[in-house]
Order: sequence, then C-alpha cells, then structure tokens
Amino acid sequence: MQSLLCRIKRGGVEMIYTAAEIKRADATALRQGMPADVLMERAASAVAARLTFRLRSSVLVICGAGNNGGDGWVVARELAQRGCDVFVYAPFGEPKSSEGERHAAYARRFVTIVEEPRDADYVVDALFGVGFHGPVTGKARNVITWMREQSAPVTAIDVPSGVPSDEASEFDGHAVKADSTFSLHGYKRSAFLTETAPYYGTVEVVDIGLPHTSEWRVLTESDFDRGLLERDPYGHKNRYGHGCLIGGSVI
Repeated sequence: MQSLLCRIKRGGVEMIYTAAEIKRADATALRQGMPADVLMERAASAVAARLTFRLRSSVLVICGAGNNGGDGWVVARELAQRGCDVFVYAPFGEPKSSEGERHAAYARRFVTIVEEPRDADYVVDALFGVGFHGPVTGKARNVITWMREQSAPVTAIDVPSGVPSDEASEFDGHAVKADSTFSLHGYKRSAFLTETAPYYGTVEVVDIGLPHTSEWRVLTESDFDRGLLERDPYGHKNRYGHGCLIGGSVI
C-alpha cells in the first residue's frame, strides 16, 4: 500500500467505498430527483475535463454495455467536441440502460464507430465498472488482453476493467493495467490491496456531487500533524512518551 499511496493525486475527497455503497449513493440520488442520465453526464463530463490529451490526438474509447460503458460514450463525445479524433469500440453492443443508450445515440454524431480495436495515441477503458466480479472470460478477456499489449497510455474510468472493486479473493491477475484511473465519488477498496493496487496506475478521485457516507477514508498528513510534540533534535526517545501499535486482519 505504501507504493500506491505516493501515486495518489490528492484532492478534496478521501473517502473509500465498496461497490454496494456506491450503488446505494446512486439510488439515493435517483430517489431525491436526480435523473440517471444527468448523473451519468455529470460523472463522465467531470472525468473528461481532467483528461489532458493533446489537441487533434487519436483516442480509442472501449465501452462496455453497463453504466461504465455509458460513461465512456459521454467521455468520447466530450473529447471529440474538444478536437480529438475519437473512435469507439463497443464489443458488447449498445448500453443496456436507457440513459446509456441515449448518451450513446448522441455521441455517435461526433465519433467514429469501429468493429475492432485499433491503434490510437490514447486508450480509455470503460469496459467494466464497480459491478464486475469474478475472473474475466470470453470476448472480454480478449479485449483486455489487447489493452494490456498496447504501448499507448491507458486511462481507466472508475476501476480498471477486470479488477474487482472490493476484494481480491477471486482475482486471477488478468485485468487492464492502467496508467491512470479516475475513481468516481471516492476511492475503491481494491486500490489499496496488494494484489490489485498496481493495476490502477495513478489514482485521482472525481467528485460527482453526491453526499459522502462512507466510514472509511484515506489518512493524510494532517491527521498526524495535530498535537505532535516538537522534539529536541538531541533529545532521547524516552523523553517523548511511548506508543503501542496493534495490527491484524479480519481474514
């Protein structure tokens, strides 16, 4: 975890969420009147705003059929409107949700649809999100293999495809190795696990405006700065008290 923490881009949001907590946050927003397509637009537009791809560069966005794929369609449209040459590869067809389908239909006016993955200056991974679990199989495994073999930088939306969001007990190592990941609403637990953390690359949280309800968060320097005694550089350690650290695991 130490090696990952130094690659986290600090922002204002330090909360850590499980997939179930993310789904509950989405459901709460819907009950309180936030339309699903607006929530998707807000999240994906916030990701697109942080992408610093060169003007007129080529970008391949790989979109799944779930909400993560819907986010990918919005990102693809925003990048195309910004002046990038954007290609979308959707190996599983149209998004399953009505909001994802609407965003895909609009994005098609600005991007080029391809039937096979193609080389590009940048790759955006929007194949699977927090709902993924278990080993990758079938066509998805081949798509992930292709992304792993690319020399172009890969940016993942929310979670690198193939990486479970909560724990690594079923993880077989076959997942996208992203150069950077934009994690929606908060960090995911697998970003701090030994088996899965290296797949995230540099992690940056994208705040999408939902209330934060998690009881887990990343500790920062400010958590340890408060109340620390100033030490005499020549003082003896026993003059400054003693501490007890108890560690363990639930597994």
